[in-house]
Amino acid sequence: MSRAWNYNNLGISSRTSWLANCHASKIVGIEINSEKISQIKKLSKKAKMLSLSKQAKIPSQARHLVVRKDADKRHLDKDELETICTCCSSSIKTAEELIAASEKIVKETESRPIQQYSELIKQGGKLYPEQRADACWRDCQQFPRVIIYGVACNSEEITDKFGMKALVCLYEILEVPTRAMLYVIREMWKSAELVLGDEEHEPGTKHPRGGFKVLIHSLEY
Repeated sequence: MSRAWNYNNLGISSRTSWLANCHASKIVGIEINSEKISQIKKLSKKAKMLSLSKQAKIPSQARHLVVRKDADKRHLDKDELETICTCCSSSIKTAEELIAASEKIVKETESRPIQQYSELIKQGGKLYPEQRADACWRDCQQFPRVIIYGVACNSEEITDKFGMKALVCLYEILEVPTRAMLYVIREMWKSAELVLGDEEHEPGTKHPRGGFKVLIHSLEY
């Protein structure tokens, strides 16, 4: 028997537990047969966005803090940020400005993909019904946070190659409109650039544009 789905648990990169317990034949308007259910279960165990925990060049203290925060899907607090930026020789000012503006960046970007791809939210579109749009947007909301982790750790290589490949495969099975998702990331990138303005970039530290480029490349896999 099909189970009742909790629509609040449908984000893929933001929460994957619903995938591991997939027993439904229909997921928010998409027909899912038994073969696809099996694929979803396997891919959900491999899907992963962040790779910073695997980078030996990042001090272990910084990696542990990021792993803990990523598990909770939360931004670094002031003390954690200071600790990481100090041991990674990164720009605490840049990270703080991005964290302070992250909610604004998300809100400014939210309506843009719908304006650009209005057909997606109409009946038959890949963001119809509304619950599908909400689920996809929850994933998009995670991107600035992950980018900021990279800025704090002074690393542009923020994504896990094999984890992202599995995530992209999940998106394909679930008919997530990655074109619109990539558009959102590029718009967030523009907003982040506006936040930082023309301020002088600290020598030896990574700018968020590198993380955005890596994320886009990973989703275009």
